[in-house]
Amino acid sequence: MLEELLREELGPIGIFLRDRDYVPLTLETILRTNKLILKKLRSLGISHQPNFDCDDYSVKLIADFSVVHAQRDFKAEGFAAGLIFYADSNIGSHSRIWFVDETLKLRFIEPITALEVSLTDEEKESSFFKFG
Repeated sequence: MLEELLREELGPIGIFLRDRDYVPLTLETILRTNKLILKKLRSLGISHQPNFDCDDYSVKLIADFSVVHAQRDFKAEGFAAGLIFYADSNIGSHSRIWFVDETLKLRFIEPITALEVSLTDEEKESSFFKFG
C-alpha cells in the first residue's frame, strides 16, 4: 500500500522501502521530533552549514524516528516516513522528509526549519530518490 501511494504521488523512479509494513505518523509527532532535534543540534553549535545541510538534517531526523519507533510497541516493522531528493535549480538538489499521516495523506517537512511544506509538480517530477 505505501509503495503504491508513493508511486501515485511521486512517480516510479528510485523508491526503496526497507520494511514489510508501516505505521503512519501524525504531523504533531513529526514536527515535535524535528524541533527537538534542531534544539539539540543548536546546543552543540551545529546549524545549517555546507558540511551539515538538508540531507544531513533529513538523515538525522529519520534515524531519530527509528529510535522512537523501536521504543514503542508498534506492530508494524517500520514507520511511514523517509527521505526524498529532488532537483533544485538554485542549489542543485535538495532533501526533504516525506511521511504518511493517519489519514493516509502524503506530506512533506523541511527538516532545517521544522515546517510543513508542499512540493511543486516540478519538484515531484525531478525527484530521483525516495527512501523509507
